[in-house]
Amino acid sequence: MFKVGKEFHLLHVVSDLDTVDGWYDEVFAVRRFVRNSMKAAMRKASLVLIDDFVMEAAQPLRRTPGWQKSALGKFYTRYGRHFHSIAWYVITSEPASSATLDPRTVDARLRASSPWS
Repeated sequence: MFKVGKEFHLLHVVSDLDTVDGWYDEVFAVRRFVRNSMKAAMRKASLVLIDDFVMEAAQPLRRTPGWQKSALGKFYTRYGRHFHSIAWYVITSEPASSATLDPRTVDARLRASSPWS
């Protein structure tokens, strides 16, 4: 059995990182840890804290040849500006190697351990 803990990371795919960073700064007064560009991943991103919530805004480098074939480029082409993924810490009493999640029961377990249930 496991329990869903604190949020670890939320990825927000954007089309204009400068504008989104300005909005996060103005609305949430974020603490920015990193703002960089990764040519290999064909993206630029900004990693911030909103209180204790970790948020990463990422923009595909659309002027880089082949950007549509990158992981972020494929997502952006299909869905546009959108939240991409969220991760939480998971608390378990079992060793990680034996805590394999059965997809037939994981949804029921998450609902049972959710703070919103």
